Amino acid sequence: GAAIFSTTGHVVLHLTEVVGASAGLAGLTLAGVQVAGSAGRLGGGWVADRIPGSDTRSAAVVLLALTLLSVAGFLAVAAAGSPAVAVVAFLVLGVGIVGFPGLYYACLTAMVPEERLGGATAVGQFVLNLGGIVAPPAVGYAADTASYRIAWVGLAAVGGAAALLIVVLVGRR
Repeated sequence: GAAIFSTTGHVVLHLTEVVGASAGLAGLTLAGVQVAGSAGRLGGGWVADRIPGSDTRSAAVVLLALTLLSVAGFLAVAAAGSPAVAVVAFLVLGVGIVGFPGLYYACLTAMVPEERLGGATAVGQFVLNLGGIVAPPAVGYAADTASYRIAWVGLAAVGGAAALLIVVLVGRR
């Protein structure tokens, strides 16, 4: 939640303020991030359905891959020095970070007993929303007081922590 809402909330600002892209290109990139996220959702779900093993494991493997792709995307955005490179980095980031929710819920629901699905998905959504409330202003503050590079690297670190959590939680199963 921290990463998805921060990404969509700051892509236009980063492109126009940091790499000098036009507002039109920044808007098209935001739309492209959403399209890339849809591709990540569909592709990720398709791949997860074909991985042998438990539903938890197959969803977690793809969720982990999307999370690591997001980390790489955040680092690429932080390093991008031109509009063209930044646009490509944001599109890669879109596949991972905007593409993860379906696999997030697939993994979450596969990990809990059927009689606890309502509570599990409610807590899962609460956590996503909490990240969406806290992180975008924090990313904006980091961008204003330090730099967008620091903000994006911070989100990469959050993604790295999420990847470790996926490994630990699924490893217990």
